[in-house]
Amino acid sequence: MLDEFIEDLKKMDAFNITVINTPDYLTDYFIIASVDNIITLKAIVDKFGGSNVKVHGEADSGWVILDFNDFWCHLFLPHTREYYNLERLWTIKATMRDSK
Repeated sequence: MLDEFIEDLKKMDAFNITVINTPDYLTDYFIIASVDNIITLKAIVDKFGGSNVKVHGEADSGWVILDFNDFWCHLFLPHTREYYNLERLWTIKATMRDSK
């Protein structure tokens, strides 16, 4: 299901897609992806959000999370993704965990 979802994201013009393995967290994977505009962000949310997928956040904020239980997809507008830099946070977390 994860690979199919990533292919669907690509078809909907998502880019710079990163998958982070997070098995000791609340879900198994984080997918982090960028989209160029709010219209595309809303279209992805409309396609996947529903009874089996929880949606957190609003497209107008530039960051929406789709919660599929086994994985979460963080969808960002580029400037919002750059600001929060989740990839860096997970790198720091992994480094802290490895140093114990």
